Amino acid sequence: MRLTFSIIAVAVLAAVQAGEVVRIAGFAEAEQWKTSPERPGQTLTAMPEGGLKLTWKTPCERGFWLTAGKTVRYHMFKRARFTLRFNASADTPPTAFFLRFQDLSGEKFQYPVLWRECRDGKAVFKVDTDVTPKSHWDGNRDGIVDWPLTFVGITVDAPYDRFAECELLSLDAEILEEMPVRRLSAFDTPGEFYIANNSADQPLTLREAGGLRLDWPEAKPSGWLYLTQPVRLPQFDQAEFFLRCDAPADSDIRRILLRFIDDGGEVYRISRSWSE
Repeated sequence: MRLTFSIIAVAVLAAVQAGEVVRIAGFAEAEQWKTSPERPGQTLTAMPEGGLKLTWKTPCERGFWLTAGKTVRYHMFKRARFTLRFNASADTPPTAFFLRFQDLSGEKFQYPVLWRECRDGKAVFKVDTDVTPKSHWDGNRDGIVDWPLTFVGITVDAPYDRFAECELLSLDAEILEEMPVRRLSAFDTPGEFYIANNSADQPLTLREAGGLRLDWPEAKPSGWLYLTQPVRLPQFDQAEFFLRCDAPADSDIRRILLRFIDDGGEVYRISRSWSE
């Protein structure tokens, strides 16, 4: 059996384009969310018309913590706006809403909006990744986002000594300012790459739809693809590299690596399993 692997593009880029509004959650199904931990006096109910109803009986714990069942990851943005739509009575409202994110090191970042800051049934969270929020913990605890940033859940607070309820309707995200983006290669130029120790049974061909196609026998465990003219990167503290690629379902591709070398000759590798 021969293995086939196509590389389409490699770039530093954002998963969501600036100005694009993306629905993170519609709160239509209660089973996609769970309270963590479950606390006496708090109930979570799926509403027939959609939305999740949160109820606090008296007395009970203030924080109603909802863990997201759907993983949403964000890549390298400077500023973003997250809008939580809800229904709540002015007589029995919650006191605050919190969005919680987690970075690659496991550090948690929490962003608040108080009830008095909400308007027209909306809590608007402004996230600036250059500014460390007051609430951050776990991971390396340095207050600096190690990308990617993953949305992990919502906390809604209510007074300890009175009944309260709130219905969550939707959560949307809009990237306001992206990180700088640079495409390193579109894999569409003949001679731009070569295969180390290339032989006739490991051809490298341009695809008509764009990108490079690499074929090699099962006997060859790997295929290193090198730039004919290496690309010098600007100095950076953090960056994310996105490699778009595909392979037939029956191809036994196990791992992808990117290789870098600094001015001193030291080699660095970024490795990801195919399942990631």
